[in-house]
Amino acid sequence: MVVDLERHTVLDLLPDRDAGSVAAWLRDHPGIEVIARDRADVFAEGARVGAPQAQHALDRFHLLRNLSVALRAIVAHHHSVIRAVARARIDQEVEAAHAAKEAARPPTAIEVRKRATHAQRRAWYAELKRLSEAGASVAGMARALDLDRKTVRVWLRHDAPPSWRRRRTVPTILDPYRDHLEARWQAGCRNAAELARGLIHAGADICPRLVRDWAMKRRRASTDVMDATPASTSAPRWRPPSINWRAWLLQADPNTLVADDRRFLDRLRLEAPDLAKSVAVATRFTDLVRRRLGESLEAWFAAAAATPLAKFAAGLERDRDALRGAITTPWSTSPVEGQIGRLKMLKRTMFGRAGFALLRQRALTAT
Repeated sequence: MVVDLERHTVLDLLPDRDAGSVAAWLRDHPGIEVIARDRADVFAEGARVGAPQAQHALDRFHLLRNLSVALRAIVAHHHSVIRAVARARIDQEVEAAHAAKEAARPPTAIEVRKRATHAQRRAWYAELKRLSEAGASVAGMARALDLDRKTVRVWLRHDAPPSWRRRRTVPTILDPYRDHLEARWQAGCRNAAELARGLIHAGADICPRLVRDWAMKRRRASTDVMDATPASTSAPRWRPPSINWRAWLLQADPNTLVADDRRFLDRLRLEAPDLAKSVAVATRFTDLVRRRLGESLEAWFAAAAATPLAKFAAGLERDRDALRGAITTPWSTSPVEGQIGRLKMLKRTMFGRAGFALLRQRALTAT
């Protein structure tokens, strides 16, 4: 389809997508000064042969779309790194949710007794710190608080009163099966009865209660993405973006992103420096094409050559004059896109039964 960009009217409809047809039409219509097109080789070659005097201008929308496709390929190449960063981000959120849940949970009777027992130790520690800052001697502090001098020296070396050491772990009948249980747990089996049945079927002589106690301690020890989030959390959990969405996030204005996405991108740029360089070069190209400001084309080509976007830049290098026209002239193929939509509507109204001659006639007729 050939469109007059000044009048926004269809000039002609060509029968095929061939460089020879484009060149022949242009030779029959001399005097054309500017040709706005996409990067298809068919149109580029036909325009050069048919109208060598015309200035070419690549369409800015198609340029940015090609850039987005190239960046998506680079993002897909860094999938393993992106997945690791996303997993770390999810683990942080789950741990924060677990901490909030634990903070909101009322203490058990055992925890209340422990806190009451340690309250006196914390009071002694606070008094020791006060006396030490006042210049009291170790012997004087020991007499004042009725503590042993060794205890005073040990406590002063710490930022908090040391807790009692845990008792030595006693071997149990479950020890030979802990690795198997952990593997089943990581695979997603969180049902203690199912875990116990699996061990018994494998020949283990154990009591299901032992497995139930192990599962309870394992669940309290740490959380993962399969654990439920607190019911009080009203906001949806952050989800890892898809490849297309990652490419969009990397090209978006950071001020328009939510905090979770910004933290994800900041971490991703640290873990994948090659991807960060490609995004920086892509952002410079976007500013150059969309806002027509910043650096020269030569500087951008030199920067892109040292990044994974080198292949994309090499393709643009072959059409540098047309790229310069996209930056320095106001022309684009936007009027063509509107006429293409109208052409599709005409084809639908004819139910696909009319030939090219009738379709061309209707396309050229003003409505």
